[in-house]
Amino acid sequence: DVVSDNLDMEKVLKKGSSGAEVSELQRILKKQYNAYLGTSGINADGIDGDFGTKTETALKDVKGVIEISLKNI
Repeated sequence: DVVSDNLDMEKVLKKGSSGAEVSELQRILKKQYNAYLGTSGINADGIDGDFGTKTETALKDVKGVIEISLKNI
């Protein structure tokens, strides 16, 4: 599912980040960790490309960190 050709796997993602890398992080959090990200986004599943409080909380719950790069998830 990962479209890694277009993603910066090294980019540090944290609250306030946005873009395709954040969307991929959100997909991973939902798919692999069953994280709740709210109801924003085109499919109302929380995958909206904006790293906000719900994404931060989910990342902290599953990985114990508040910032991460895709290569480390």
